[in-house]
Amino acid sequence: MNTEDDDTPASSLQPVHKLSRPDPLHELQLLRDLAVINERTERELGPRPRQTAPVEPKRKPRLEQITRLSGNGIHEYNDMNPTRIAMAAALGLSLSQPALAVEKPASSSRDIPESVRSVIGNDQVVIAYQAVDSDDGRGKTVALVTRTQIKGPAPSDPDYVWKAEFACELVVIDVIEDHATIKGRSRGAVNCDGNNTNKRAGYRELDENLDLSSGMIKFKNYSNSTAAGWFSYSFFLNSGKWLVSSAKAEYHFNETDDEGYLIFTTEEASFPEDFGLIPMEDLDPIWMAGTISKHRTKSR
Repeated sequence: MNTEDDDTPASSLQPVHKLSRPDPLHELQLLRDLAVINERTERELGPRPRQTAPVEPKRKPRLEQITRLSGNGIHEYNDMNPTRIAMAAALGLSLSQPALAVEKPASSSRDIPESVRSVIGNDQVVIAYQAVDSDDGRGKTVALVTRTQIKGPAPSDPDYVWKAEFACELVVIDVIEDHATIKGRSRGAVNCDGNNTNKRAGYRELDENLDLSSGMIKFKNYSNSTAAGWFSYSFFLNSGKWLVSSAKAEYHFNETDDEGYLIFTTEEASFPEDFGLIPMEDLDPIWMAGTISKHRTKSR
């Protein structure tokens, strides 16, 4: 309410419910700030477990079955079962494991061909790897995700995972007999800056995040920030060149609807409807984030 001494215009008191237009770069900065806060919290309080209990987003809590008030006023939990007890025990054990996965020697069935190693270098940690026979049957197409340290202390440093800086890259290689040739590569397709999943993954630990078929590649980055979810980039082969096919993100902020279901936000864009020909090497994740934000939907 205005007072006699208040000369503030009435229009300035009108509530603003939303911006006149979305600002995708501001949203990206917010997500980046959240990731930095999460990393700082882990540094001070200890790392989160690598494996967590499965999420059941579509199951509403039945509070009357979770707690019951006993005669002496103490809440008793009568819903515990052996499966949940085992999961809790496993969660406790995982907390004692090192924050950064140590690369383990590969078994013979998971060895990377020497011809491939010769073109990517022995200093690269391969965190994802897939291979398929080429269409002409003369060789194989290989897709892999590598990580290398570009700055920071040695792994023996207690704060190694927080101080070290890494670069990750998606690489596509043609292998004919014992000769390997790089056909495409993209650092923009793999987030190594603030993404603990990609920064900590050990040897071929993320094989399931990488999809490879004849003429198509997709890598999925899982988010460990407050906006839980994932985003992925897909590429297709055209006249011997690997091009961006689509980009997609799905995430949630623990927001629920009236029935208790999680609300998921999906953003997606694809070629040629939403962008033109983009070589794999020219993928710009900042630009792509702004593009997919124009095609945003919400669902449960």
